[in-house]
Amino acid sequence: MIREADRTHRVDPHGHTDHTDGIMTPIEVLEEAEQREIIAGISDHNIIASIRALMELADTDPEVAELMRQHLIPGVEIQAREGAELLVYGNTPTHLDDFYRKEIEEPNL
Repeated sequence: MIREADRTHRVDPHGHTDHTDGIMTPIEVLEEAEQREIIAGISDHNIIASIRALMELADTDPEVAELMRQHLIPGVEIQAREGAELLVYGNTPTHLDDFYRKEIEEPNL
């Protein structure tokens, strides 16, 4: 069942960090998302290093874990052989990490 939201959520589903061609660190992206009261997608080019860095920080910092829970859409922008770019999102950072490991890093295992 889909219920009516209490408030409108603003979303920026596609952004990059300094792990590829962005200028902000992953934590800076989340801090800005919190300030702007938005949900931000981090989908760097062909890597999920920024998502993995956030996951590592969240293991020891509950504030980072909460920022991720409230303000992150974990993703990756994958360059296809034909030149197209595909945006892939995970339900959670762990879900994206599992997908990336199985389908991109180790596709033949």
